[in-house]
Amino acid sequence: MSLATGPGSSARRARRGYRYQDLRTVGYCLGLIDETWDEVTPESEEDVTCRGHRPSLTRHIQIKTVEKPNTLWSISYVCRPETEGKPETSILGRLFTEKKRLGKDVHFHLVVNEITAANLRPFIVEPAEQGDPDTARKSQSIQDVSLRLKDLRLEDGQTVDELLGRFTIEVSARDNEQLMLVIASQVSVVCGKWNEALLHEEACAIAKILASEIADISQSPTVQSLTRGNFEPMLRDAIRQARGELTSPPNMLDKPLKSKLAAAKLERERILEAQQYRVTYNRRRRAAMGSRSDAFRRLQEDVYYACELLQSKRQLGEIGAGPAAYAATVTEVARLMKEGDYFKEGLSIADGMGTLHDITARCVNRYA
Repeated sequence: MSLATGPGSSARRARRGYRYQDLRTVGYCLGLIDETWDEVTPESEEDVTCRGHRPSLTRHIQIKTVEKPNTLWSISYVCRPETEGKPETSILGRLFTEKKRLGKDVHFHLVVNEITAANLRPFIVEPAEQGDPDTARKSQSIQDVSLRLKDLRLEDGQTVDELLGRFTIEVSARDNEQLMLVIASQVSVVCGKWNEALLHEEACAIAKILASEIADISQSPTVQSLTRGNFEPMLRDAIRQARGELTSPPNMLDKPLKSKLAAAKLERERILEAQQYRVTYNRRRRAAMGSRSDAFRRLQEDVYYACELLQSKRQLGEIGAGPAAYAATVTEVARLMKEGDYFKEGLSIADGMGTLHDITARCVNRYA
């Protein structure tokens, strides 16, 4: 982990909403993979600071959450100082000050979890959703903020007007649950580019694992920056952790798979065989490219939904538990392999069995 040079003390600006902040930071870190950013630093000069080098850009991000607010976010609210007579203690005052530099490549971003009053909407980063403001309206908002922060002392000879030209607001998800869905979707997109097709539950688990990692980094005694070089291994480890992928010797049973197939009354040798199907499947899936990669992705989706359908039939009493449920599932997978033209894509019945047992290990026990 690289150390950031800066004044960060590792103390959070506000304990309230820190989980939300960690999830947002995960979202910015995912941008390291597609090179949207080159460096993401939590809890340094700001809640999150993102830097890119092609072209040079620094974005200081302040994240504010309010539960069931009594009023909308407005200019008066974000400019109101916590200490009377000290504009630097206001939300925007803190965002614009205590920065090492304020050059033209330094931008400022405020993330809020509730809608804003009309006088802040000209700054919203996606104005199409809020009504497209005209230039005169934005100019009026800038004048209003500048007047309220007229006594704010800035570095590098900058004025409040100039900083507001590089200031944006984003209205984000309202709570942790909604934000988790957003970040999990981003995780799925990034992992999909690596041929890592994720179940929704896995994407959420990965987001939670990464948020916990970010929380630890944020509270470290030293300010730490994340780059693709150290975040990508963290993400790949989170994928393996969420999936419970095998790290044990081939003759040692994987616990999740063992417990679920034991409910189907399979003997140890059969479980070891299923385990090997899973290992081989994951190896072949990761190595696949082009149409074969797409075929593996379709197969995973087909098998998953087949398992869901059979589970529904079990709940209706149409299929028994244990061996009966397992036999019905294997039969359905064999049918899918034949009718889904997977053999034409170079996939085998072993790939179907590998897919089934990979999903079995990662999902709820459908045989018990």
